[in-house]
Amino acid sequence: MWLKTKSLRSFKGGYLTATESITFLTIPAGTVLKSGDDRVQAMLVARIQGERVPNDPARYRRSSEIVLSDSAPHSSILEVYCLDFEKANPRPNQQFDIVASDPSAGHLVSRGLQNGLTARVIQSALWIGRANPSEADLRGRFQVSEPAPVW
Repeated sequence: MWLKTKSLRSFKGGYLTATESITFLTIPAGTVLKSGDDRVQAMLVARIQGERVPNDPARYRRSSEIVLSDSAPHSSILEVYCLDFEKANPRPNQQFDIVASDPSAGHLVSRGLQNGLTARVIQSALWIGRANPSEADLRGRFQVSEPAPVW
């Protein structure tokens, strides 16, 4: 995770009234997130997609970084992929910790995105490269059940 802080000075009526610090977070492709439940797959971050709109939790604002400009809670959406074919998929609201980096898997995901591959193709490539499941096992396991977020 990369962190940078920028101080902004705001002026009111020609006078300096406040200095506020804003933190910008980026999460590199290949960052590995792990659940406290060992039965659940680790996740690989591909990119930051955006931030939840505070007064409309069904909508997100596109952004490639996480911007923290106040002490309020912020909710961001990350594009992530499952790493462990043999483990269970995460549940909604599953919590994860940043534990490592997998540059090889991050490169695979980044190249897939650059070449316009679908999430299904990228996910399948990750699982095949790591666990080499049979085609029947892969087809039986891989499902897309959630609609895309509203932007």
